[in-house]
Amino acid sequence: MEMKHKFRIIPVAALVLLFTVNSCLEQPPQVWDPEDQSLQIAEYMEVNPERYSEFYEMTVRTEFVHLLRARGPYTLFLPTNEAMAGYYSKLGIGSIDEISAEKMETLVRNHLFSMEIPSSGIGLGALNDTNALGDYISTEFLGSDIVLAKNSKIIKRDIRNANGLVHVIDDVLHPVTQNIYQVVAEIPEYSIFTEGVRRTGIRELLEMVEGPYGRTTVRKWFTLLAVPDSVYADSSIHSIEELIGKYDDGAGAITEPGNGFYKYMEYHCLDGVHYLSDFITGVYPILSRENQVKMDVDTAYLINFNEADSTYSSFIMEGTNVTAKNGVIHPVDGLLPAIDPIPTRIIVQTTDYPDLKSEDCYMNYIKNFTDGKNQFARIKWQGDYLQYYYKRDQNYIDYDCISMSQGFWWLEFTLPKIPKGKYLVSGRFKTGENRANLITYIDGVKLPKIIETRSSSFIYTDIEIGVVDWEETEEHTVRFKTIFPGTIYFDYFIFNPTY
Repeated sequence: MEMKHKFRIIPVAALVLLFTVNSCLEQPPQVWDPEDQSLQIAEYMEVNPERYSEFYEMTVRTEFVHLLRARGPYTLFLPTNEAMAGYYSKLGIGSIDEISAEKMETLVRNHLFSMEIPSSGIGLGALNDTNALGDYISTEFLGSDIVLAKNSKIIKRDIRNANGLVHVIDDVLHPVTQNIYQVVAEIPEYSIFTEGVRRTGIRELLEMVEGPYGRTTVRKWFTLLAVPDSVYADSSIHSIEELIGKYDDGAGAITEPGNGFYKYMEYHCLDGVHYLSDFITGVYPILSRENQVKMDVDTAYLINFNEADSTYSSFIMEGTNVTAKNGVIHPVDGLLPAIDPIPTRIIVQTTDYPDLKSEDCYMNYIKNFTDGKNQFARIKWQGDYLQYYYKRDQNYIDYDCISMSQGFWWLEFTLPKIPKGKYLVSGRFKTGENRANLITYIDGVKLPKIIETRSSSFIYTDIEIGVVDWEETEEHTVRFKTIFPGTIYFDYFIFNPTY
């Protein structure tokens, strides 16, 4: 499931979130000495009017200046006055007075993050969390320079203030406004691929920026592995009709998921947002989650590496990390046909649900939820409360997990689609003296094994739950029920294929 974090659009007074950055530069960055750690970020701009008065004025007019006088931590990517002048010129205006209040607020939010992002925590791909608009900012390197959003270079790094970091940039970060279909459709090199997306009807999915999930509305995220026209030409495909002719197997219309051409196009559309800095060795599900793309990441990115003949596809690096409002686009250097799903190790985080991730506590603080089965779409429970547990010094993925109240309770997860196959199912728990012992039901069927998390040792451990043999790729439910009262700290499910 998607493991990226969120930044909801909320009032300035409530704009307090925590973000995680875990990538690193291959080259050591140039770190600038702090000019005055006693200054708040707002004061730093204010006392340097010859360099930052224009953007500072925007923070004043939008009232973000009050936020930047607060405790933080924050990171501000700060355009110089020269960068702001260039921005006015591109808009065809003469001064800040010709910019609407709404556009000013959008611009300020686009440069602001509610966490400290040191330059040493910036990798090739994107900043690891969203800004105050809920958008990602792409990152790349030009020699030893860090470039944001393809055009904005960091010219002064890691200026430490009392409430966070400032990085000075030489060009304004223009807010992303188009959905992923609109972005790919405007790139001439993807004309055949874009037409395939349109003719299958997948376009309608890719145009969704937000959608309902349970009791809330969440941001939709997609990743396109787009094939350039030049790659098609290398395989003697010069038009959409020739591409359809290659993959249409006659199994219904090309707008139907069972058709070969539909399968081919959907295979290039991944569920969730994955910049280069996000990819690790593993599998990534497509939109329907009926299939998955395999990624091997070491010194290169190998897509669907075939051990039998050592063939694979890869990224065309100079065109990667093209940002859209609801995702990212990467060009690939091969046709990348759909392959039959191969059972492989799958990890499902217990906190990786869109409606939970839309909560203010996500990646921020511990919170108890007390309204039981009506709170989340795919997490149900009965007990005093379910707890979202977050602590930076804990050995959980993303430092978070699901916990339950002391006593007797049950907890049920509806999992995303798991590819058909036989799996040994395990869970990652933290044991302890006050923990519960559990029985497990998968799709309503009780498993024989007792899950013992009660222990005199506080350790993180994988505990076997049982074996399943699923004949269809579909969603499944897993319910835990206490037989000895206590709490749990539960990080993720593990599905290891068995043969």
